[in-house]
Amino acid sequence: MARIISIVNQKGGTGKSACTANLAVGLAQKNMKVLIVDADPQSDVSAGFGYRWIIEEKQGKDKPERGADRGVR
Repeated sequence: MARIISIVNQKGGTGKSACTANLAVGLAQKNMKVLIVDADPQSDVSAGFGYRWIIEEKQGKDKPERGADRGVR
């Protein structure tokens, strides 16, 4: 059975992104399937997992080569 965990707070700077990322990694390490929906306009969780191109695409920049922002080739 699927479970939905929501981490929500209207106020900024409360650690929502950090909590979300840490919880997702912990659950994934226990071989659980995890889906993160990053609805934050700043896309901090996405950037933390290496998807910085999402932010750059929103700003109108070209998509970098895959793995380029993590130094991976």
